[in-house]
Amino acid sequence: MHQAHLERPILRALEEGSSMHVIDLAERLEAHPVTVDLACDRLYEEGCLAPSRQGTYAVTDRGRRRLEASVDG
Repeated sequence: MHQAHLERPILRALEEGSSMHVIDLAERLEAHPVTVDLACDRLYEEGCLAPSRQGTYAVTDRGRRRLEASVDG
């Protein structure tokens, strides 16, 4: 699965649960960890994810709005 196709599933997975490590996201989404990591980096650069000191990611308000817009649109 290409990293761009993972962006919405990543946001959805993080929105449904709590912050997660890339390896856990990869397992949940059945994708390669490197591909998930690249998608998370892109989402972070766009302000949709926030990293923590524990090495996890969480959805930001901007990420929630993007997820809502993708569902509405």
